[in-house]
Amino acid sequence: MNLDGIRVLLVEDNPGDARLFTELVRDAGAGLVQVDRLSAALDRLRREPFDVMLLDLSLPDADGLATLIRAHAEAPKIPIVVLTGHDDEALAVRAVRAGAQDYLVKGRLDGDLLVRSIRYASERGRTIEALERREEHYRSLIENSMDLISILNLDGTIRYVSPSHERMLGYPLDELVGGNALSFVHPQDKSRVQM
Repeated sequence: MNLDGIRVLLVEDNPGDARLFTELVRDAGAGLVQVDRLSAALDRLRREPFDVMLLDLSLPDADGLATLIRAHAEAPKIPIVVLTGHDDEALAVRAVRAGAQDYLVKGRLDGDLLVRSIRYASERGRTIEALERREEHYRSLIENSMDLISILNLDGTIRYVSPSHERMLGYPLDELVGGNALSFVHPQDKSRVQM
């Protein structure tokens, strides 16, 4: 598997581990920058783009799950693969829930697994970014449309109304959302519109 064109930020303070991961990643064709502190990693992320961060959870300036949480909070768009010596399934689950794309244990890691994890994290990151751009595009279309666009539950509860409702009907949006669309139907016509 090839990592051509992928930029990796390795955050690892152990020189032996850093050397090994650097060789594995560069042999697969990725560009790699290595730092030994979380603060240095966050500084690099502010100055240049990376596709994936490989993050050790035990660093001189951050330790444990708090390392991941801080990294994810300050760089929420970069996929993070945790590289750790902690073979702890509960910690792995918490790390993924906190935003890690993968959780790899150093003692059980081979080159193929590391490369595959980087590739998948990078692809997921690009896919999420593309979905966010599309979502923003469609949101802009709906919010600027002159048409009345509503999303209703099956029981008629209003989940969303476009801003055009307020412009055209005079109802504030917060008064409509959560209400029931059937309340706007004349009582004699309700049986025809209810499911």
